[in-house]
Amino acid sequence: MNTIPFFLVDVFAENRLEGNQLAVFNNADQLNTETMQAIAKETNLAETTFITGKKEGSFDVRIFTTEYEMPFAGHPTIGTAAVIFQKIGGNRQLELVLNLKIGPVRVYQKSGLFQFSLTNGAISKTLQKYEIAKMLGLSESKLGKFPAEISSTGYPFLMVQIADLDTLKRISIAPTDLLVFLQNHKIHKSNSPDNYTVGIFCFCLEAERVENDMHSRMFLLQDNIILEDPATGSAHTAFSYYAHKHEIFGKAFQKRSEQGFEIGRPSILHIAASEDGIVTLGGQVQFIASGIWEI
Repeated sequence: MNTIPFFLVDVFAENRLEGNQLAVFNNADQLNTETMQAIAKETNLAETTFITGKKEGSFDVRIFTTEYEMPFAGHPTIGTAAVIFQKIGGNRQLELVLNLKIGPVRVYQKSGLFQFSLTNGAISKTLQKYEIAKMLGLSESKLGKFPAEISSTGYPFLMVQIADLDTLKRISIAPTDLLVFLQNHKIHKSNSPDNYTVGIFCFCLEAERVENDMHSRMFLLQDNIILEDPATGSAHTAFSYYAHKHEIFGKAFQKRSEQGFEIGRPSILHIAASEDGIVTLGGQVQFIASGIWEI
């Protein structure tokens, strides 16, 4: 029987047992795609990553949900880099490159955070607010002034501004309503051009904690149920691109977003954009466990 080492970390967590959980498997070049997918199903986490190759300062990484392989995701990128920095490659490194399906991503340590920057962003579609409000069980007046658009920096999310914090915290979506909405707009994996299901990223420009600048929630239909994510890095890079485009915080900004409070997994995501549209994501990572997986 073969074995493979793995680590469990909490990403975007200022304290242990908060943030978004991630399993990271090292020396995974011996595994085929089907086995990686089965292990991701077994861990039953939002994402599981596999380090499949190593060169000097560069690591090949594959990311899986319980359903499929992802081209990119934020908390797996941050969490996997943290494991390499502090458990595999040595804490003396200040930066490294993760080779993901979307291409190489440079991750670095700065000011106590693990961070990366992206230059690729795109807005693909604008949706009608009255349809979104109906799907969310809200009146249209409860949505904010900025347009509802699908934004992506490697994975697509529908950006939905909610008018106030109280309304955002009370949102509850029925799986059947969300499925019909996604399929009608051809943004469900069953009929979307890229075979991915668009996540619903709801945000407001109020926060529960005074030190934060915004509050966010992300809902995703997966395995026919709605999952609420504790911390969604790829949604926040997509949001940063969207915020830069619409100058929500101006062309250049550095902000703190809180997520996961409604499900008992408080998360803090540090987001930024430069004048020319480079978006940066960062956060803390807490190490929880390590072990040996039998194959």
